[in-house]
Amino acid sequence: MRKTIFILTFFIIISAFSQEKKLGKSELKYYKELIKHFKSKSINKDSIDWENFEKKILKKALISRDSAIKTALTINGESHSFYYKLDNKIRIYGNFESKSFLGKRKKISDIKIKNTGFIKINHFISSKVSLKETIESSKIYINKNIENIKSNDSENLKCWIIDLRNNGGGQMWPMIISLTPFLKEGNIGYTIKGKKETNWRKVNGEILYGTRNKTKKYLGKTFNYSLKNPRVKVAVLINEWTASSAEATAIAVMSNSNVKFFGTKTLGYPSNNTSIKMKNGDYLHLTTGFWKNHLGNKISKSIIPDEIANSEKDLIEKITNWINE
Repeated sequence: MRKTIFILTFFIIISAFSQEKKLGKSELKYYKELIKHFKSKSINKDSIDWENFEKKILKKALISRDSAIKTALTINGESHSFYYKLDNKIRIYGNFESKSFLGKRKKISDIKIKNTGFIKINHFISSKVSLKETIESSKIYINKNIENIKSNDSENLKCWIIDLRNNGGGQMWPMIISLTPFLKEGNIGYTIKGKKETNWRKVNGEILYGTRNKTKKYLGKTFNYSLKNPRVKVAVLINEWTASSAEATAIAVMSNSNVKFFGTKTLGYPSNNTSIKMKNGDYLHLTTGFWKNHLGNKISKSIIPDEIANSEKDLIEKITNWINE
């Protein structure tokens, strides 16, 4: 019996050390590609033991691909990162208890207050297969928001309400471009990737990322509309489902000195995800940087509102009181 147990244990150990041989060439090539992306682009690349990382991924690969991917995301240590499987449209996240996009969101209604303008900024998701489709849908998205702003605008407005509640993110630039009239000229934020810092700017009505003109890319023309009352107060609504690129949008609006935030704290994903297309067609959405506001202050956690409001009644009451100060 002891001899049998010894032999069994021996083969288990041998199996563990020869795991790469048990993976087919194509499978091993896939995992080498996956590991390479983490190693070269992850925001945590300088703090990960990559030898141990690779060993654990290849070990989990013997169980299943999903298990290996989940392990990679967990060891990477960023709950914002995820893997998107194109064939069944499933997202795989690391094993983190604190944050998840899963779950039912609370229904919300538009906030209506006398002498206020209202603009709801919904999430914007880029096409997984076509940049052309993304550009075309972004033009429709931005132009719809522009028309909403124009139709609501008036010299008599005492306040504008920008609603970012329940906005789970996506592509940040169409959201930010939509709010160009509310942004100051000059710096409105920064993306930090390693030692590289790239600013977000509003210049002559256009939004730039470093030297890249995002307004012309996503809208195709200059957004040359100014609010009829440039000194109007701006109430930004956020909640626990305001996440990722919606948090970037909130950061950009912080550049307006007349802004005040109302609601509950955001989900807490104020970081930059890079969408990396794998050779098999899947996408690795990897956290590669973080954001700073227009003052250069790092936003590392949830955005906390200036006024906590847990219900629509509270929001209306607190915004009204602020307007009448």
